[in-house]
Amino acid sequence: MKTRLLLADADSAMTGLCRAYLMHFGYQVDTAVDGNECLSKIRRRQPDLLLLDWELPGGGGESVLAQLRADDGPHFPVVMMADMMPFNALSGLRKPPVVRCVQRPIRIAALCDCIDSLVHPRGKQSKRGAHAGRAASRRPQATSVPSQRAV
Repeated sequence: MKTRLLLADADSAMTGLCRAYLMHFGYQVDTAVDGNECLSKIRRRQPDLLLLDWELPGGGGESVLAQLRADDGPHFPVVMMADMMPFNALSGLRKPPVVRCVQRPIRIAALCDCIDSLVHPRGKQSKRGAHAGRAASRRPQATSVPSQRAV
């Protein structure tokens, strides 16, 4: 069974690229463009993991988290995505159900490794294995999104 992800981000370009990459690596990816849609999709079918933009329209990630916590907390991990923020602000976000915070620009290989570490028990590798260890082997200047070259 594929790992179900909910990617909640209003940036349609980023969402489209991340969704395509994550689907390529074997994840089932649903998307939401605002807080209300995110909560609605969670109530219909809980994901295995939520990728949540801190600045999501409709109250932002903070509002979505407050609602999830008020509903007796989600039973899935949340990875908070944010634009460049001071370290102390990011560390303040890491309260359950938030288990990780990632800053943009997001490196897809690192994000896949993060997801696998959260949804697969330690010692068990994903059947995909296509991206395993990629984040560690990439050079620091590598980016997550391929640049578009003129043809």
